Amino acid sequence: MTNYSVNKKNEDYVKNTGANGGNSGPGGGDGDGESASKWNLAQLKKHFDKVGICYETVFYRIKDVVIKTLQSIEPHIVSTTSRCTKHRNVCFELYGFDILLDSKLKPWLLEVNISPSFSSSSPLDKKIKTMLICDTLNCVGVYPYDRKQYEKETESLVKKRLLGLDRQTTK
Repeated sequence: MTNYSVNKKNEDYVKNTGANGGNSGPGGGDGDGESASKWNLAQLKKHFDKVGICYETVFYRIKDVVIKTLQSIEPHIVSTTSRCTKHRNVCFELYGFDILLDSKLKPWLLEVNISPSFSSSSPLDKKIKTMLICDTLNCVGVYPYDRKQYEKETESLVKKRLLGLDRQTTK
């Protein structure tokens, strides 16, 4: 993953045109995404495997930077949450971490975005950000609303009430 705002101005930047990270059309590469300048994590892992870099080790180090960063601001997050709501489980924040890997694959924190951008510059961006939003909403317990299912359940409850089946029998 790279910072789009910086890299899109590079003369060697190659825009993604496919939803899986590859490029479609003439000269678009073989669909593995390596001809494009922006990769998803699966493409990065594939590239690391190809060149003999242990993806799991690098990703572990990146997660370590993220965890330590969040630990450093935990008191601020807790006090802000306490001031804004009585119940700490009724809100959440999504952070966007920009991490740079140096030539020795050491991760460096560039910045943390409190409100990361969800605009998409390519089908790959749209796919990644849509999956991120879905995963985030699933993590916080929001489930898709099925209007047809709701109407079916409501109709069933109404029928039971009309027929008197909703009353519990007492003996």
